[in-house]
Amino acid sequence: MNKVVAGDSAEGDDESKRPVVETQDVIRWITEPTGPFSRVSQGGERPFRPTLRPRIPVVSCLDDGGVASGQDFRLRDERFLIGRTEGDVTVSCDKTISSKHAEISRVNHRGHWEWVLEDLGTANGTFVRVASSVFFDDTIVILGGRRFRLESASASLSAGDDDGTRYVDSRETHLGIWPKLVETGKDEKGLSFEIRQPRVTLGALGGGCDISIDDPCLAKHHATITLEASGRLKIRAEKTVNGVWANVQSIKLTPYCFFRCGEQVFRFVLP
Repeated sequence: MNKVVAGDSAEGDDESKRPVVETQDVIRWITEPTGPFSRVSQGGERPFRPTLRPRIPVVSCLDDGGVASGQDFRLRDERFLIGRTEGDVTVSCDKTISSKHAEISRVNHRGHWEWVLEDLGTANGTFVRVASSVFFDDTIVILGGRRFRLESASASLSAGDDDGTRYVDSRETHLGIWPKLVETGKDEKGLSFEIRQPRVTLGALGGGCDISIDDPCLAKHHATITLEASGRLKIRAEKTVNGVWANVQSIKLTPYCFFRCGEQVFRFVLP
């Protein structure tokens, strides 16, 4: 076969037999907001996805104060390390990030590829933005610019009188202990709020919630804490800009989600 360089024509070559490459004018509609990559096309076709190799996620080290822009990293290898001084991405200016802070691993689970985020035993933890999270003894949540944990998380509220009143179990009642939402990470004593009802709302000052906190990064109604049938307390995020973040040791990442190491926010996208 003759080698043909673009713009040249080989002697005896029949140009009518050559493929015609699409031009920008022809394919511009692909990249438009209403193009096929934003929906199933009119012909019913879906965008091509690889089937013989794992898809390549994109982790974005987001710009401060936003979720749309940042520095993108393609996860083509089995492991992706984040740290302050070591890793595939480093944030040397953030002293709340450990030298080696978190790792994303690609694993094959029952024939399907998954990406797992793992905290590497750090002092300040790794957090994911959550729709909800059950409080356990080691659970820490970020609300606005503050961190909280639930003291006496195992001191569950239980069903009480016929009128629907709920109370702490008898052992805890005698001790006068209620579950408390306690601020952490402060040199001085932080905020503390007792949870005495099966449903407690939380938000910024002036929002009319059961728990009001002076924090400009909180919405008027930011989150709700409810009692589960299991006796555990769960926090549920409302629709807010800054969200609710919970610490994790290891968790499977969803196709579009956010996580934090120190004060740096990352976005994970599986195209």
